Amino acid sequence: MIEFSPRAGYRQTTATVEEIPVGGQAITALYYAGAPDAPCLVHVHGKGGNAVSGPSRFLPQLLHDVAHLAVNMRCRDLAYTRYDIPLRDFTSGDPSVGGGYWEDLDEGRDDVTAAVATARARGHSRVVVVGHSSGGFYAGMVADQLDEHEAVVLLSPITDNRRALKWWFPDADERAAALKRARSLVAAGDGATLLPLSRWYWAISAASLVQRADEPEGIWPQTLAAAHVPVLLLAGGDESRAADWRHMAEELPNGRGHSAIIDGADHFYVGREDKVAEAVRSFVEAI
Repeated sequence: MIEFSPRAGYRQTTATVEEIPVGGQAITALYYAGAPDAPCLVHVHGKGGNAVSGPSRFLPQLLHDVAHLAVNMRCRDLAYTRYDIPLRDFTSGDPSVGGGYWEDLDEGRDDVTAAVATARARGHSRVVVVGHSSGGFYAGMVADQLDEHEAVVLLSPITDNRRALKWWFPDADERAAALKRARSLVAAGDGATLLPLSRWYWAISAASLVQRADEPEGIWPQTLAAAHVPVLLLAGGDESRAADWRHMAEELPNGRGHSAIIDGADHFYVGREDKVAEAVRSFVEAI
């Protein structure tokens, strides 16, 4: 059991550590119990994040009537070592090394699916998947697995993993060369080898780079549109894509899309956490 001291105006929270089996491993999560029969918010962190970063650092303290399950995915942080397994070789794909550098998009979807199953197994009849940034990508990709009385909250979501390729490699020839090398490493069985990036997040494995390049175009909006659950798209007003996210919500069929733009907020909503909590609370109470 872990106790979190509150910030000013926040409520002190207590969480238990959950182990969630998935893919022959066990990922960890923090479970904050809510009122009886309360919905459970499953928090999915962004790139380089973990169970106590992003919105899961403040929503459990501000929304204490509902339950929360904040997940440490296999792509948590940027790199970490599992100390329960002897470390042998960083480049061998050894399971003792994990993190965002080696992020596998399929594994990410499996992690979120397992977390949803864990929340349901705890007796929560309503699950709301709350994904921030790249966690929003995974939240959208599992939306079609949810029941109609459940929901998705997308906080400044990544909607396309291919988009980062042009950001990391603005020059087309440079991008082609990087992908050629990455594909060669994957073919040789060295997909875990890290390749340098000139911008955040500074490195990526060959296999992860190839997976992004090969992601089917439009897969995220197509999956979200095919789901039958209510969706809240929330963004900070200072973000460059705020209008795009609002438009995405408006385009969802059957009036399922809702949007909230938090004035004066950045990608991490620093100083505007209470407004984020109000928007999420109103959405959850209405579903």
